[in-house]
Amino acid sequence: MVHVVNGWYINRSRRYQNFPSKQPKRSAMLSAIIIYALCFTFVLEAGASRSPHRREKQAARRKEHSSAPRPRTTLPEIDHTKRAEPISFANDATKAFYVNGKNIPTVPFDVGDSWAGLLPVGPSANETRKLYFWYFPTAKDVGKDDFIIWLNGGPGCSSLEGFLQENGPISFQYGQYHASQNPYSWTNVSNMLWVDQPVGTGFSQGTPDAKNEVDVANHFIGFLEQCASPGFIGYFTKSHIIRSKSSRSSLN
Repeated sequence: MVHVVNGWYINRSRRYQNFPSKQPKRSAMLSAIIIYALCFTFVLEAGASRSPHRREKQAARRKEHSSAPRPRTTLPEIDHTKRAEPISFANDATKAFYVNGKNIPTVPFDVGDSWAGLLPVGPSANETRKLYFWYFPTAKDVGKDDFIIWLNGGPGCSSLEGFLQENGPISFQYGQYHASQNPYSWTNVSNMLWVDQPVGTGFSQGTPDAKNEVDVANHFIGFLEQCASPGFIGYFTKSHIIRSKSSRSSLN
């Protein structure tokens, strides 16, 4: 005598065995039908592709596509020799920071005048903590009254990453053997200042002793005070924006 229990049957030796079902047979038949249909479709397509008429149509389509003029994307030319106004950053106090745009290694074009270097985070003559900056005046009239400070986030990521790979006039992407010109540089619309902060980031120097973001912000404010000192950057009296990439940047 056989007893059925939830799809299983028990024989007299009390051994459990799978109860026979027609469902697996139906699934196997459906899978076989689908496979046969796909194979049949493939055979039809292969036969059609060998048709002389179809090969002629494909050749004509390829010829038409290759002979059609293709639109070329032209990048705008940037004339760095024409500035919006006389550069107020060029003075006796900034001579040591001047960068000749014609003599930058691995940059095979004139990027224009700029200024770069280290400035302390405070007024003390013995201050050893210094932030690295690179400043470019705007290349067009539209941005002569604007001043943007760019900070990469972290905090602790060098702003030169943004300068070289995102919004600076020099583009140096992965795989490039030398730099290329960035036609979409933010210097087209504003005076730009890239800063490596906090202390210890990128080319900045000194012992990174900041314990929290308040210390980091105070160091940066001290650096800005040195930038805005008499005879240095004169653009701080204009409209200025502090822009960061990360929500965890110290001044965002």
